[in-house]
Amino acid sequence: MSLFLSAFILLGCKDPEVVVPEHNLLGISVAPVDALVAKGGEVQFVAKAYYEDYSSEVITDQVSWESTDPRTLSVSSAGLGRGLEEGEASVVVSLDPEHTTRVDVRVSGSPVTALTLRPASMELHPGDSAQIEAVARFEDGTEGNIAGSCAWSSDNAASATVDGAGAVDALRPGEAVIHAACAGSMGGDASVVVVEEEAVLPLPDLQVTGFEGVGVDGVVLYEVEVKNRGQGLAGSFYLDLVLDSPSAPGQDHDLDGLEWVSSLGAGESVTKTIEVDGVSPGTYRSWVIADPDRWVDESDEGNNVGGPLSISLSATALPDLAVVSFDAMSDGRDTLYWITVENRGEVASADYWVDVFKDRNDAPAVGELGQLYANMPGLDPGEQVDLEFDYAGGPGVDGWFSWVLLDSQGSVHELDEDNNAEMVLVEVW
Repeated sequence: MSLFLSAFILLGCKDPEVVVPEHNLLGISVAPVDALVAKGGEVQFVAKAYYEDYSSEVITDQVSWESTDPRTLSVSSAGLGRGLEEGEASVVVSLDPEHTTRVDVRVSGSPVTALTLRPASMELHPGDSAQIEAVARFEDGTEGNIAGSCAWSSDNAASATVDGAGAVDALRPGEAVIHAACAGSMGGDASVVVVEEEAVLPLPDLQVTGFEGVGVDGVVLYEVEVKNRGQGLAGSFYLDLVLDSPSAPGQDHDLDGLEWVSSLGAGESVTKTIEVDGVSPGTYRSWVIADPDRWVDESDEGNNVGGPLSISLSATALPDLAVVSFDAMSDGRDTLYWITVENRGEVASADYWVDVFKDRNDAPAVGELGQLYANMPGLDPGEQVDLEFDYAGGPGVDGWFSWVLLDSQGSVHELDEDNNAEMVLVEVW
């Protein structure tokens, strides 16, 4: 099951530096979504603002960019990501402190064996936009969107242009072939036909064709499949998730999660995962709604709801990583640290990072990077592990306040998050 999350959020106001009137701003999006990048490769992310008149504007240079795991994926202030180690990380994109979204990225060390552009064809009016995904299949059997790692081009830029993340803008009537050059020799084409404004385009028909869910440790993961059974291209739309409702929600509903679908061609399907955190034990009657805002003009608006789906959560058992001991010794030239870690919880933990910070006055926070670190395999309940770190350097006469932080990247949901840090005074002997 994919764990990639939504790349679109509603915005209630705007940053003062953004010059567009605040009542026009609907939200921001980041492309590519469900991104996958090769180890050592790059992926260019593009942020856009969407407005009430359905226009959009690139705001890549107006948002801040941050990786939740800089050791797996780095990201520059211009939205350029680089895969460093195999694994998963999220890119957090912020217009201001109140308006933040993210995309999840997987870094793969496996070579690409096949490439498909989706949608493969589209008909648009001048002024319309559509997003093309470059879906790569890797040798290890996984799939992902590598659109941000491709070189994109249009053979008729007078009719349709394409940006570095595969977003197509229709300009004037005509035909264009959009080409993506990806993963060395891999490539693909998508056809774009731009018709006169008054021409009637065939209509799409979105239908929820799959809806499943599983709950564990207070988190529910829903997998939703939507198919376009119509004859036309479906532009961007939401998937809204309602955790619990006695009956099918209408257009005005409270939502507990959402996902963003950039576009869906005729006859194509897409599967998205929606995660809901902090769910209490109990039984829930869940629903999902495709295109709840009716942005997509469809031939049938009556088949966009999936559910009800019954989800049951029992009282959760969680792991609990704790620092049992943290000691150090230094001769002024080298410093040796000893750490004992225990899982005091009732279930095994996932893999986690251990970071050592050689000299600071305050406790480190999740997301900070120490001078020494190690990626550790998960621990079974009651299991302990001893670690040893050697730092080439030592404190002066005043000594160091050194810290250790367990699960520094926040990958383990724990019973107690307050016993992951410990301090030791390091003095020269």
